[in-house]
Amino acid sequence: MPQQNKDEQLNNAKKNVSKCTYFFSDRTQEKLELKPQKIANKQLKNNKPIKYSTVFVVDKQNLLFPEEELKGASGAPVELVVLEEAKEKVENQKSNKSKWLNLAFFVLNIIILAGILIYQSTTFGVVSLDVLKENARFSILFFTILLFVVIMLLEALRTHILLYKATRQFRPFLCYKASAISRYYDCVTPFASGGQPFEIFYLNSRGVHGGIATSVPLTKAMYNNVAFILVSVIVLICNSKIFTGQEQNVIIIWGIISLCISCLILLILILFAISKRIMPKILMSCLRLGKRMHFIKDERVLFSKCMRTILEYQKSTKHYIANVWITLGSVLCSATIIIVKAFIPVMLYWAFHVNVTAEVVIEILSKFILVELATKYIPIPGGSGVAEISFSALFMALFTDGTLFWAMLFWRIMNYFIYLLQGMIVLIYDFAYGNKKNKAFKIKLAEKEQEILKRTKHAKINKNNIKQK
Repeated sequence: MPQQNKDEQLNNAKKNVSKCTYFFSDRTQEKLELKPQKIANKQLKNNKPIKYSTVFVVDKQNLLFPEEELKGASGAPVELVVLEEAKEKVENQKSNKSKWLNLAFFVLNIIILAGILIYQSTTFGVVSLDVLKENARFSILFFTILLFVVIMLLEALRTHILLYKATRQFRPFLCYKASAISRYYDCVTPFASGGQPFEIFYLNSRGVHGGIATSVPLTKAMYNNVAFILVSVIVLICNSKIFTGQEQNVIIIWGIISLCISCLILLILILFAISKRIMPKILMSCLRLGKRMHFIKDERVLFSKCMRTILEYQKSTKHYIANVWITLGSVLCSATIIIVKAFIPVMLYWAFHVNVTAEVVIEILSKFILVELATKYIPIPGGSGVAEISFSALFMALFTDGTLFWAMLFWRIMNYFIYLLQGMIVLIYDFAYGNKKNKAFKIKLAEKEQEILKRTKHAKINKNNIKQK
């Protein structure tokens, strides 16, 4: 084989360098690989720094993620690897063990409600159902159902905005079902972590491309975090005088801690979206620390899984944030959902009390946001126990005359149990009819794709015949 001259060697070095930047878990290997690249940079004739794309070597066999088609350890594109991981989580959630755990937490929630009923009846007193029927205005409780409908319409609209931006398809019923099932699995998993994987899996099973199916839930989570932080900061700053009393101190402190955690998560999401060099190194450092503390078995495997999600997240973030109206619309929908949820306790107060002033409405809205902060990072499905205790401690001064328990019970139904019921109805509908309809839709879609391929082939053949003539 003839030896390459200096110009050919520099050209090959330039091609190799412009293709990738390496992140290794082994520092000695990192030095060996980066040294030739630095030398090549110095020796290039134009003396200009080369813009690197991002390639991650994440395991012992030096597997690469190329620029044009980022691939995972199995050789599949990143979005397909993320889909496989989502399917694994969904299958785990559908296992018998997970079903028994969900049932156990559901029973635990009922036991907690019964315990709070006994405690409040002996300490403050609880109005009987007969007295409640005479004094309460149950017709106003109908408005809480309307608020729930508005919340789900906004959830579906938020999904539709992102999905339509990527596919240009109008599928409102799919957006509603995906949002409903996402809320269902958020309620039955710790840290509300099950909604995103199932939404990814559900959208992909309904004909949405893998990259789009993974990007929509990830982008929604970021916009939701932005809106929640903005609303929480405004509430805590403008209405700090409302939060007084020894019973509320613990909840206030934990709410502030949760707000700090939300800000930190948002900062990390932003850095992961814009940084291709610093954040992978920080991630690997954190994973190494976790391995030393015996929290992680293999940091290389976990790094690979995290980077697959991050790479897909980076692509989706660039795609959506480039459009200002999409960003503003999504954040506005998320903020409106939070505010509409806060009006459910307002309706409950209106049902049990005649006079509703503007000051009381602001106080209820502010305390609801604090309850949401207090239960946001609780590793119990639905925040069982913490949600009830937080609501009781914060709204004790507002719901007097023994109506506190009934207000908490109705709020818990509208904020937790109704999402479980809605998710079960959607799952039953899909089992009875939706899955069959989806199969027929996929068959029609495949037939249309085949027709398009045939037309393109015939068009190419005709062009070639015309050129030959």
